[in-house]
Parts: sequence; C-alpha cells; structure tokens
Amino acid sequence: MHHRVDLWKTRGKDYTLRDIGMMELGFLWGSQANTVPSVFWMVANVISNTELQQEVLQSMSSSRKGKSSEPFALTEDFELASLLADPIMLSCTSEVLRMYADSLSIRHVEKDTVLQVDGQEFLAKKGTNVIVSGRAAVHMDEDIYNEPEKFKSKRFTNHNLEKTIIKLDNANEEVQKKTFSKNGVVVRHNLLPFGGGAALCPGRTFASNEILTFTATLLTYLDFKAPAQLPSIDITRAGFGVLPPSTSYMVEMSLKKEF
Repeated sequence: MHHRVDLWKTRGKDYTLRDIGMMELGFLWGSQANTVPSVFWMVANVISNTELQQEVLQSMSSSRKGKSSEPFALTEDFELASLLADPIMLSCTSEVLRMYADSLSIRHVEKDTVLQVDGQEFLAKKGTNVIVSGRAAVHMDEDIYNEPEKFKSKRFTNHNLEKTIIKLDNANEEVQKKTFSKNGVVVRHNLLPFGGGAALCPGRTFASNEILTFTATLLTYLDFKAPAQLPSIDITRAGFGVLPPSTSYMVEMSLKKEF
C-alpha cells in the first residue's frame, strides 16, 4: 500500500490524500467484497449436493494432466486453460453471480429522458441519478429465468458471459448458443454482475478465474461433509457487491487420503 501511495503522489500530482485514500479503499473493496463471498457460495452450493460435487469433479478430470505428490499444486496438476473453459464450472460461476451478485449501476442524467419499462413510462429528470440493481431488475426476474431462486448448475451451459456484457462489433454475429428471453424478446444483457458500459469492471475476467480456480483447488484436494441446507443471504447488504450469508455454515474438511 505504501508503494502505491508513493506512485499516486509522484504520478498523480493533483491527487489529495483524501483522493488517494478513496482509491485505496476502492482497491480493498474490489479485492474482498465480491470474490470472497462468491467463492463461499460456489463451494457451498457444490459440496451441499453430493451428485453435483461428483459431476463437477468428473468434469474437471478432463483437464487433469497429472498428480503431484503435494496438495494444492493446481498449476502442476491441471492444464489451466482447459480448466478455465470447463463448461460446468463456468456455468456454476455464472449461476453464483446471477443469484448473489448485487452491485448497483449508477448513471447521472444529463437531460430529461423518458424511460419505458414493462409498458410504463418514467421521467428521469436532468441532474438526477438513476440507480439500478441488476439482481433485482434482471437476475431474479422469473420471466427471464425459470425458478430464479434456485441454484441450477447447468443454467448457463453454452452461455458466454463476456459476450453478454460486451457489445459485439458485428450486430448480426451470434451472441451465444443459449439465450434468455422475456415476453418473446431476447434479453441482450441478461447477466450483469460486473455492471456495464463505461463503468464495466475491468477486473471481471480475473475475478471470474479467481472464483473458478480457488473452488477447483478446494474440491480437488479436500473432502467435505456439509449440510444440505444452505444459509440464507444477508439482504441488508444489497447494493454493496455479492451478498454474504446471513449465518455461519459449518462444514467438516479434511485432506484427501491420496495426499
């Protein structure tokens, strides 16, 4: 942190200490507020379902290139490029972000604008801010997602998250194999865990890979005994990133016998 502060001072001479403090707090929030609870929900949803856990392990085995003598040597045991493209792990990651990510998208209105939402018109007046929760507006919409309150590991199979949030240069290019619709119309931005537009999270790929690889590490080297019933979400944290659990989730972990 001290090195970054020195960089801010030398390269950003117009930054005040308050500015630097705000940016450092942003780093802290970005590194902790989303990936940590995301890994919790990813692991918890998998280990609480024995059938899904076996399916995930079987799917990951296709990326296995060997077996090291030491535990937690993921880069030695797996072809990372193949692991990061694992269809079930990718689908589970997207499903976790759909169910639990609740960041806000905020836009400043530069001129009076009429917004049409579900057949109704709303006037966004110049000088005000429009704040939208992707989770409330899209992710939990039962007209878009069947049984949105349930974790479905294969919901996003053949679905490309990156092409959902980035507009393609060629509008006629196929966006992805699987699409989601509402009232017969394809919902272009059906998954918004990282915001969008100019404020799109630049670390989204790193975050997704971090969630996937950390989960893969735990599942590969540890055995779990976990309750089938997951804790509820802490809805009081809505708008501040991935929603944490409202209570503790007690599990038994042990190193697998082969290690």
